Amino acid sequence: MNDGALVPSKGGGYWRLETMREAYEAYNRAAIEALHEDGSLGAGLRLGLVNRPPIDASRDAFAPLKDDTLTRAIRSQRNDEVRALCIAGAGLEGSMAAALDGSPDVLRSLLEFADPPALPDVKRPEMFRIIVGFYAECDELAERAKVRVDGLTALHVAAIRDATEILEIASTFSEFESRTVLEATDDADQTPLHKAARYGHYRSLELLLKMGASPSALDADGLQPLHLAAALGFARCVDLLCHFGAANVPDNNGRTPLDHAILGSRATQDGNAPAYRRTLAILKEPPSRDWIAPDETSAPCCCY
Repeated sequence: MNDGALVPSKGGGYWRLETMREAYEAYNRAAIEALHEDGSLGAGLRLGLVNRPPIDASRDAFAPLKDDTLTRAIRSQRNDEVRALCIAGAGLEGSMAAALDGSPDVLRSLLEFADPPALPDVKRPEMFRIIVGFYAECDELAERAKVRVDGLTALHVAAIRDATEILEIASTFSEFESRTVLEATDDADQTPLHKAARYGHYRSLELLLKMGASPSALDADGLQPLHLAAALGFARCVDLLCHFGAANVPDNNGRTPLDHAILGSRATQDGNAPAYRRTLAILKEPPSRDWIAPDETSAPCCCY
């Protein structure tokens, strides 16, 4: 493009491409900051402002400016500018974290240039879907689904947070249904199903069980998810786990889920007594295998 070409600015005026190119190649921070604030930097980059990366000693001096400009472009959701800066070689460190709080379009652009974050760090369902899809296309999802952050996989985090939308997305990818992913453990040898049971998250528990999570998995203390749900009087969760085959077997201390429920009922406040009464009744007479899960919209929730 001719260096005399004019690039429109948001303010209604124009920048000469020659001026923009000179500002960039001279590493004129003030001028480039002005271009960014005016919203014209992305347009200038697309039109040929950047035809080679910074050179020699000026590269290191210019890198912080580009990093800062990229992060601000992401937060401003200027997708064209994000792509142009990435192509120009802008530093990507820290940019993905900003993208996760931005728009899906910006995230998609950035995925072409930066490694996606670890899945346990992705909290927004729409961003999780984009990144999981990206990993699936690259044939990396099977390994990425097992990655732990602070000892927890993405399924652990979703189960703890009761992030059912995340779990529903995960359930559409076969990689999350493998035994190595569903039965990945944290530092206490607990699976995602243990976490859902521990916090009484009925819907998360149901999703994990339908994905194939084992109700018989044992943690470091020999506890099944059923022990944890029973101890806290999460009756509907106990009901569900029994339906999927959880057994009233002892832990490493010789205590069965029924024992844990009895101990919990003795320590509970009066307001939680009905939940424990139902929990004890279920454990004394587990549901049959043709049991149908209660309708969450009509059945009272006992998962306090």
